[in-house]
Amino acid sequence: MVRRSAWIAFAAVWLLVQWSCQSPVEPTAEVVSTPVVVIVRDQSGQPLNGVLVQWVIVERGSSQAAIEAAFARVPGAQQAYTGSGGSPGYVAFSIPMPVANENALVLLKTIPPPDPAYRGFQKNGDFRLDTIVPCGPTSVVLTLIRRIPLVCNQSVQCSPLKVTVAPGQADTVAQGDFVQTDADVVVQQVTFDRPLPPGVQVIVRVRIGNGPPVPIPAAVPQGQPYRIEFTVAAAPTATTLDTVLGVTIVVTQPNGSPCWDCTFPFELHVRPQLQCDCPVSGRQYAVNLTGCIGTVSNTTLRVDFLNPNTQCSFRFVVQPNRQEDPSELSIVALNATPGQSLDLFAGQRLDSIRIRFAPRAVRTYREQFVIRVFRQTAQGLQLCDSVITVDVTATSDTPRFEIDSARSTLFRPGPRGYEPDTLENCVLRDDPLRSIGTLCIRNTSRCDLNLTALLQQASGVFVLDPWQSQGSTTIRAGDTACFTVHFQPTQAAVYPQGRCAPEQRNFRGTIALRSGNQSAFVPVFGYASLDFECSSKATAVLYKFGVQDSNGTRYYITMNIIESDRDNRLVIGEQLDGRTDSVDIYVEQLVTVGPPPNDANITSAVLATGAAAGVEFNVVASNMFGLPMDICELFNQYRCSFNPTQWRNRLTVREGDVLLFRKNSAYGILWVKKLSWSNRSPQALPQVEVLTCYPFN
Repeated sequence: MVRRSAWIAFAAVWLLVQWSCQSPVEPTAEVVSTPVVVIVRDQSGQPLNGVLVQWVIVERGSSQAAIEAAFARVPGAQQAYTGSGGSPGYVAFSIPMPVANENALVLLKTIPPPDPAYRGFQKNGDFRLDTIVPCGPTSVVLTLIRRIPLVCNQSVQCSPLKVTVAPGQADTVAQGDFVQTDADVVVQQVTFDRPLPPGVQVIVRVRIGNGPPVPIPAAVPQGQPYRIEFTVAAAPTATTLDTVLGVTIVVTQPNGSPCWDCTFPFELHVRPQLQCDCPVSGRQYAVNLTGCIGTVSNTTLRVDFLNPNTQCSFRFVVQPNRQEDPSELSIVALNATPGQSLDLFAGQRLDSIRIRFAPRAVRTYREQFVIRVFRQTAQGLQLCDSVITVDVTATSDTPRFEIDSARSTLFRPGPRGYEPDTLENCVLRDDPLRSIGTLCIRNTSRCDLNLTALLQQASGVFVLDPWQSQGSTTIRAGDTACFTVHFQPTQAAVYPQGRCAPEQRNFRGTIALRSGNQSAFVPVFGYASLDFECSSKATAVLYKFGVQDSNGTRYYITMNIIESDRDNRLVIGEQLDGRTDSVDIYVEQLVTVGPPPNDANITSAVLATGAAAGVEFNVVASNMFGLPMDICELFNQYRCSFNPTQWRNRLTVREGDVLLFRKNSAYGILWVKKLSWSNRSPQALPQVEVLTCYPFN
């Protein structure tokens, strides 16, 4: 029998008497010599000899250093090897329990033989540590994990298996863990040498790593531990049975060629229970959890524990935590019933255990939960030897992020690592290759991360997409989220005091990132390109709008201004519908002298727009029969040196004239290069040849 110092209040008076090792008439200093038997087996259920078991008595809440010091000086009477007394896998002690000390605990340290198959795979690494508080004769069953490295074509010796079940119950034993070190493999088939006895079912599955069991055939990646599990279920009508089956496991390579096989005996027993009996055996479960600081997660562990009795119920009671603070790690429900106790009536099953994890620190939590089983008899609750244990390893983390500079185009490689790059763009039209940068944020934690971004700027020329100026997004654990930064300089920002005053071309902003207590600030830089770097020049040959040649063909050539957000340009072409509008520039009239075509000359042309509120023209120079510089650079010479009263929607021009034109806030420059006929044939038409550059701020 094993007791704990604290229990939930389902029978307070009974617990006080039954779960104190001191009776009301015992002296308070009494020490009771308590027999304790430790049974050590591997995951196949086979007893293990040569395992060193040590015990010490410590006070509840002792530090790790105190525990390590106690085991460092264990006397010979407090340690023994399993099998040394003649019983395979058994070792027995007589432990002097101070029954009046409710804080006294017995720690068992189980150290496997010096075999690589056990090293590093136990609950505490190279060993396992367990806590008991024995009041009377106590049996403890401990399982050591064994991993066997294998290569194909190796001779494999599988362990014998043994399982005992009651009618209506099931139990699981396993071969393994195996680790295939040379190749991927497939657990291809498992066969029995004869049919299974009536009323007995054996389900064979493969468990890979910590994953769920999968049916056969099962593909196993190289290097992954795996075990072949045999779940034996006896029908409620099954009778007493003792038999040994021969079992063969066949493992192949993915292409079907042999890898290894083994044959072993499988000892199977069915033992009926009484109308009100304790379970034949307990259950052992293990689960790995992950959680995040500041969050609460509930994990449901699926189990299968039947009450096969017909006359009495079981009561399950979760013992208090041995290691971890229950406010951080605890069992909170059995069969979806909140609390730490459950009455399971005859024929019912315990099918789920809910574990709550609410970490407050970034570390690894470990707890072995023990669930005691009682049977409800006419004389009251009676403790059973069988227990349910749940080994929980829970890893906590906190959301955190880092800037992925290598993936972010807002940065460029520099002599000292990545450094901020500068975005460039025009005012009236976008340059998508230079005006957009990406900022990538990587979630380096195992928690989902809520990231908030705030764009801090004075000029309004930067835009975050998809968050716009501010917003938030959730980045899944291990994922990366990228967003874009648009640099969109405006005339108001570049020319805050007007287009003829000193301009502002360099801009700076800051992206403030925050997630929980972590923050980061990313500078962004932008440069508004010069006008001539953003404008485009073009040559156009214009005829009088709607003119008809001698063949009857009419011409409707215009220079059309395209106005849209961040996209201003000039398109030269034909208006097929013969109409003009407020964004068109066209030749309305040509003045010629002399008979065409051979003796005629063009003296002037009239440029017009399709509406009174359309394009405006202003002549800034005349008789310029050659350009002193590129026409786009020439604009800067006249951008602010024109007569503001001379803007017209209809203007007469001559060869050599230079004029500005504007539509809304965008300007252009036009040079009348030549007024002439394209040739002197009868079909020739008079034309205006111009050179333009557009747009300018």
